Amino acid sequence: MHCRLLMPESIGDPLSFLLNILPTRRPRSFDAATAWTVRWPVICTILYELDHLQHSKIPP
Repeated sequence: MHCRLLMPESIGDPLSFLLNILPTRRPRSFDAATAWTVRWPVICTILYELDHLQHSKIPP
């Protein structure tokens, strides 16, 4: 999961870490917005896969 989220291994739970730092307003810098355009689709995919696993379905 660390590789998919582009996070260092030193962060124990990268998914929770990223969800806890979700922006609450529009990013002011282009770089901040770009980072979330890369990470957000990956977060959604991981949550989708976890949902399927929780309900005993095989993710597509």
